[in-house]
Amino acid sequence: LPPGALQDILPIKILNCETLLHEFDRKLTVDDRELKSILWNEELLANDVDELAHYEDKKPAIVARGNVIYVSCLFDRYSQKNWLQQVCHQHSIATSLLPPGIRIRRRGKYTFIFNYNNANVEVSPAHGSILVIGQRCLPPHSYAIWL
Repeated sequence: LPPGALQDILPIKILNCETLLHEFDRKLTVDDRELKSILWNEELLANDVDELAHYEDKKPAIVARGNVIYVSCLFDRYSQKNWLQQVCHQHSIATSLLPPGIRIRRRGKYTFIFNYNNANVEVSPAHGSILVIGQRCLPPHSYAIWL
């Protein structure tokens, strides 16, 4: 990271950024689980940080200091979902796995559910939610609002 305030928060330096060909990936280990880095990754010089994951060559892949986490690669979809769920769980952040093409936004007391698919999608809002606009079976490219 550049010198200054960011360097004070997370004292790391990016020594190299590597682009990976589509047919190659780089493995990293997080809590004895193997995840995959695709398309690009970085080589870090990391001091005074906690190493949360490392590459096969034992170089740091994910580091943290306090509540700041730095990921030095792009995960494949499985690895990204797996790792983010773990981190959210560790920090008591609720998550929901959504079908492809479904997005949820919460604004105040309202929950907006968007269907970006070309087909109907059945949605299951939280127990006790009240449908304000739309329907449970969302038509293609539509939305529903729950209270």
